[in-house]
Amino acid sequence: MKNFAKDNDILEIKGGLMEARCVSPAEVEAIASLPSREELIAQIAGHHLRRRSWSRCLPSTACRGTGSRSSKAVADQKTAA
Repeated sequence: MKNFAKDNDILEIKGGLMEARCVSPAEVEAIASLPSREELIAQIAGHHLRRRSWSRCLPSTACRGTGSRSSKAVADQKTAA
């Protein structure tokens, strides 16, 4: 409906009704701007997968980049002491 309203200047949204509650034009615009259910599910799945892959990466020094150098420095300090 949001795209239709943009294409047709005649349509003017003055409010709405959602779950037995009156909704202002600003609220209708905000609701219309929300992503679809499928897009929200995809975003949540993407965040979940990204978070899981990052947590798998943390213990590995290769993922952290400089971790291998700091591990070697700690090992050198232990052998020197």
